[in-house]
Amino acid sequence: MKALWSWVALAVTAVATRGALSQTIGVSCPKFFSDRHQAIACTEALFSQNHYHFTLASLPPSNGFGPGLVLIDKLQGTTGKPAREWFLDLSVFGAATTNGSWFMGGDLVWLPPLPYKTDSDLDGGLLLGKLKSTSRASLHLSGWHRSVNTLYDYGNGSATPNVRYTYAQDDTTFDAAMRMPLTRWLTATGESEVRGTMLPAVRSADAVSKNLPPAVIPGITTQPLFVHDAVGGESLFKIRAGKPFQEFPKQYDPHFQSLLLFTLSNNVAFHWQVPTDGSPYSFRQFIYDGHEQMDLHQVLRNFFPSDRHPVIAYMCEGNKRRDECQFGQFDVKMRLVLSSESNSNQVPFYLQPTLGGTDIDGRVTLRGWDNYRFRAPDLSLFQFEYGIPVYDPLGVYAFYDAGTVGSSTSDLAISRMRQDAGFGASVRIKGQIIMQTYYAYGAGHGGNWNYNFSKVF
Repeated sequence: MKALWSWVALAVTAVATRGALSQTIGVSCPKFFSDRHQAIACTEALFSQNHYHFTLASLPPSNGFGPGLVLIDKLQGTTGKPAREWFLDLSVFGAATTNGSWFMGGDLVWLPPLPYKTDSDLDGGLLLGKLKSTSRASLHLSGWHRSVNTLYDYGNGSATPNVRYTYAQDDTTFDAAMRMPLTRWLTATGESEVRGTMLPAVRSADAVSKNLPPAVIPGITTQPLFVHDAVGGESLFKIRAGKPFQEFPKQYDPHFQSLLLFTLSNNVAFHWQVPTDGSPYSFRQFIYDGHEQMDLHQVLRNFFPSDRHPVIAYMCEGNKRRDECQFGQFDVKMRLVLSSESNSNQVPFYLQPTLGGTDIDGRVTLRGWDNYRFRAPDLSLFQFEYGIPVYDPLGVYAFYDAGTVGSSTSDLAISRMRQDAGFGASVRIKGQIIMQTYYAYGAGHGGNWNYNFSKVF
């Protein structure tokens, strides 16, 4: 019955998508096929417009892919004297994939009517008393359920044999997350979640429950309800590094001056996971995520004939003075997960981080290995990428990954890290990658091709 409802949802979404595409392109985007700027804008609207838009969902990898639908309403108003603004985003979403897996849920994002004022010292700046920021405090409430039919486990640690076992997983969660900007670059975060997990029986011969003893795979026999709390902080710096603009007169050839755009984002959080039934699965985690980005831009100093240098005109979105030309982007990404347990407690295997392909939450990890290939309580990952737009929103990139898992910090030494490298292609909507495919080498068994869809709500 579950599979039947999943395929019904998939069919309804496909019909809705076809009708929406026809209406949007034919009515709102008459130059969709002749003007690439309008084509990009219309495509972005399909995945971000108010009232409803669409999403691509892969759910956890190995469960196929499928379209999803998001119903959304954005409200805003004022209250009090002097008037204070408030904002409310409501959304309901759902999707089904080709193997019968599915998810559905709802979100509420509330920006309360705090007495923010405009900060005249910074474009887009805000003042809340003595606090200076570029964003508002928010409360995010969400609830969702996902049913995943196919997940893999290879055992614990970074030296397990390449033998794959299968399990299924159902998750239901209710979550409240808070964000409070403290400065223009620092935001305090907090989260409280109740999460229930079930591992439905898998009848195949390679089922985890049939091949691995409970002693080496904690949590396989019982899955308690967890209360999860977290506190942390997020930092964000945006820097433009370049000399004052120097204009040149019109010439036949373009002349540039360099401009580097840095976006430095780093998040740390401390997590506490406590089972409500007192079972021995209580644990704590420290999680760090870093993403350092450098965009390579060149600013045109002069006007030049576009037909003389069509490639430069394309990369600069024009041929006029001050046009910014994109010559690629460097990304350095880091992730560190450190878990700790007291007494005889253990981290359930289904809550342990994984490396290999894409993890259960959609993060791209060691691309040279299969999805979920390495699993353990602790994790360390470094990724380096260089990408360049080819035909917006399509881009290509090259990458290098290094990472490992373990049961202690000593297991995360650089000498223990697995490595891979390769190349790929991606599709971006409003600066966010919604789809990518890649080919990676390094696992010792030739190249590994894979793909990933991001859930865009």
